[in-house]
Amino acid sequence: MKNIRYILLVLFCILLNSCKAKLIYWPYPDTPYTQFSDGSTSGVMVTKTQQILIPAKYGWIDRYLTSDSYPPKSKDIFYFGSYRADTALIYVKSFLFNVNGKLLYTFDEGEDVKSLFYHNKQLYLITKKQLWGKEKMPGEINMINCDDKLFRLDANKNNAVELCTYSSITHLGKNMIYIKDNKQFGCFDLNSDTKILFKNHTRGFQKYLYVKDKNEIWTQIDKSENQKPNEYYDTVIDSTLNVKPNPAKNVISGDKKYYFSETEKGIQIIGFDGTASPFAYPFLEPVKNSVMYGANIYFGKEIILDKLFVFSPQKQGDIKGIIDLSGKIILPAEFSKISMKDLSPTTQPSPELINFFKNNNLLSFHYFAIKNEGNYNLYSIYNPDGKEIINFKDKGNNCSYQFDFMEKKRLQIKFYSSDATKTYDLNTKELISTELRRK
Repeated sequence: MKNIRYILLVLFCILLNSCKAKLIYWPYPDTPYTQFSDGSTSGVMVTKTQQILIPAKYGWIDRYLTSDSYPPKSKDIFYFGSYRADTALIYVKSFLFNVNGKLLYTFDEGEDVKSLFYHNKQLYLITKKQLWGKEKMPGEINMINCDDKLFRLDANKNNAVELCTYSSITHLGKNMIYIKDNKQFGCFDLNSDTKILFKNHTRGFQKYLYVKDKNEIWTQIDKSENQKPNEYYDTVIDSTLNVKPNPAKNVISGDKKYYFSETEKGIQIIGFDGTASPFAYPFLEPVKNSVMYGANIYFGKEIILDKLFVFSPQKQGDIKGIIDLSGKIILPAEFSKISMKDLSPTTQPSPELINFFKNNNLLSFHYFAIKNEGNYNLYSIYNPDGKEIINFKDKGNNCSYQFDFMEKKRLQIKFYSSDATKTYDLNTKELISTELRRK
């Protein structure tokens, strides 16, 4: 009898431990909080005390940070708890909590977060929701609209004040909110809860450019008297929603720090502080607009890329090159296509190849350029300084390449063209081998 009791006690302990083992923990390394899972549901607790902040009754928990500061402050930490609300696994029920687990907002069916941010220490939420129409045919549903809503929230309790509803609402920066629907567009001022609206007359009229440094919106006002689309951002909406002419002339596009003005000499880069580039070309745009193929953006490289531009002596930009903000030409305007690539090996490269990358300034990114030469295309690799590393000539229109990371004795690169694979020595630039492709 004692043996039976002992066995039952052991089995009970095993069962108890197995139940405890169902709890799975994911501590956040940058905060004193932990996400935990109890079977198929999740919650949030204080790591040290195991105080439950959000009970484990949600299918999944997502964390949202309203600031990029690290480590995040408690006021910037929010959580979204969601679960499937029906057996058809279509309707998702979602809730917004602050860092202490206080419920701030309950989302409607089909509603999701678009943006959560602070302005003047006040918390704001923009939600998005798809509205579905009736079935046109069995199984075919007509989506008729998308609704965005702007709310002012209490950061500690469930008290959401709806400020406006439009098909599209976007927080541009500071107090400026961009609003738009099918018939009109405009701005909403968070400081005064006022808005300004314009009717949509032409396609160009809907374009806008937010100037962060000035906290202004530059837009294109329709020139209805000549019934031609306006090419320039000639109107300014300031932070108080006053509308006035833009003192910057002939603005055709803009980036984060510069705008592009059409002058008699061509397109010129002008900073929002008024400084102008020492050059102008018929075609000029940020390098990120047209050649960012396969190059990852990260802090440090973005600072470099913001100072690089594609230029061309032709207005269409068919033949192009690369120039920096000082006017130094990195690549001459001779290429039909330029792309930027990262050197990211899938296997561990040899020390010899790493040294080759360092010595030739190839560790950050490189250019892969195509130049037309009669019946041939010249495919070339350049480093960020514009130094040619190697080139390959072929009649085909398509060509790819791969550095041979596994070769230890010889640094080499393989070019894959339409009819052959050719391997070159990276140091001597000599052709090592040619393998014809079967057709």
